[in-house]
Formats: sequence, structure tokens, C-alpha cells
Amino acid sequence: MADKMALIVFSNEIDKLIATFNLALGGASMGMDVILFFTFWGLELLKKDKSGDSYQKPNPSLEKMMAHPKFPSIDQMVKMCKEMGIKFIACTQSMEFMGLTKDDLLPVVDSVAGVATFLADAENAKINLLI
Repeated sequence: MADKMALIVFSNEIDKLIATFNLALGGASMGMDVILFFTFWGLELLKKDKSGDSYQKPNPSLEKMMAHPKFPSIDQMVKMCKEMGIKFIACTQSMEFMGLTKDDLLPVVDSVAGVATFLADAENAKINLLI
């Protein structure tokens, strides 16, 4: 049985999203099963219909770093996560609170589940983080 990493994605701040995806990709490259549980503002990234940006703008120094041709965009990081088998779960309670349905979300979402489902996965995870 592979080790497991469970990350709660609570924010749409770009520095936190970069950290989330770097950790997720690192864990997956080490053979871990990785689960990303998107809740509240983290759900902004998963919405099909985005009014404006799906994440908060970075500070100028981070923006300069992100402009480097070797630095992947958030969209590229999402694609890399999916290619590595990382699971994207959208929180049902947060979706209800925000007036979202599964149809409002991008196809990268593997499932819509509640806290109890996430906790059952996280209970057996070697690494659990809230970002």
C-alpha cells in the first residue's frame, strides 16, 4: 500500500496554490497517493465560469519569478497533477454555501464529497496539511 498525502486547499492565493501543487507533485513523484480537498476559496480555482482571475494576484517579486519561462503556470500545474493521478475533491458543504453544483466545476474534479469522506482518507494519510 502506497503512502498517502491529504491536502486541504482552503485558499485561492497564488503563493499558497503554488505551494500546494509543488507538495502534491513532489508526493506523487515519490509514489504517494495524493488527495487535494478544495474548500471555500480554494474552489475558485475549480470553477468553469470564472469572473476575473481564479486566484489572487501575487506580490511583484513572485510575479517576476512566475514570468520565468521554466516556471509552470497554475493551469500547467493542475494538468501535471492530473497526469500524475492526483485526486481533486470538491467539498459539498462549501459548494452549497457558495451556490455551486458539480456542473459548475471543471472536469479535473474527480468527486464531490463531504468532510467525513475526506477525513476517512486523511485518517490513513502519512501527511495532512491545510494550505
